[in-house]
Amino acid sequence: MYQLQNFDRQQFLNQYWQREPLLIKNALPGFENPLSADELAGLALEQEVESRIVLQSASAWELVQGPFTVAAFDRDEPWTLLAELERTGCIYGE
Repeated sequence: MYQLQNFDRQQFLNQYWQREPLLIKNALPGFENPLSADELAGLALEQEVESRIVLQSASAWELVQGPFTVAAFDRDEPWTLLAELERTGCIYGE
């Protein structure tokens, strides 16, 4: 089981939960993603997988819901792909 280091749960709930994105760099030291970026992208193409792209434009965050086509991954602005496998409850991001 992984635990976030130096993480204040109450501050997160008060300030970020369902309000704004929060990036926690190196939150899980030593974690190795079980999926490659290509595998994650492949999952995001599937109808059965709940997928989202979170992107940052000049003035705001934007959320785009999947499923996606390959062309959706060709973006100029910074973005993150999330895929949720409902059968297992796992969320993977790259």
